[in-house]
Amino acid sequence: KFSARADQETTEGTTTVQQVVSRGSYDYFFAKRWFLNAFTTLEHDKLQDLTLRTRVGAGPGYWFVKTDDVKLSGVLAPFYINENFDVGKDDDSVGLAASEDLAWKISDKQSFHQRLDLYPDLTDSNNFQLQFEIGLRQAMYANWFAEANFVDRYDNAPTAGKDKNDTLYGVSLGYQY
Repeated sequence: KFSARADQETTEGTTTVQQVVSRGSYDYFFAKRWFLNAFTTLEHDKLQDLTLRTRVGAGPGYWFVKTDDVKLSGVLAPFYINENFDVGKDDDSVGLAASEDLAWKISDKQSFHQRLDLYPDLTDSNNFQLQFEIGLRQAMYANWFAEANFVDRYDNAPTAGKDKNDTLYGVSLGYQY
């Protein structure tokens, strides 16, 4: 499974959002509800001074609910993180990711999704990131869709002088293959 998003916003000639986030994961099922999840995330956020944040991890996952219409799963996985900044100090460490993912097929044309990812640093308890995303998707023509979503990205220890919290509201057009 792969997902990516790019966000750019300019207000009155000033760039207020400029970031790219991608996530790739693979689930290997070894029992009816249990699986091994391997993942990587890549993030760039110009306004947070973040050139590239890379996370790579793997760990067990479990399907709490898995029906045709509703899917709810969770993953707990150790990971390695490497952060490169334009001005701030580069850093790398290890952590333990906790993720929850909910998908609800409301109808043949509408779906709802919600995901929460917590990335605590095991070497520094004051350093963690959290990402929450929620969205409503409407199928359009063929594989095209429209989506309204809300994303909250929180970094407890950002580069000096940068905000801890980024909240994004968006409406997008997409293609699913």
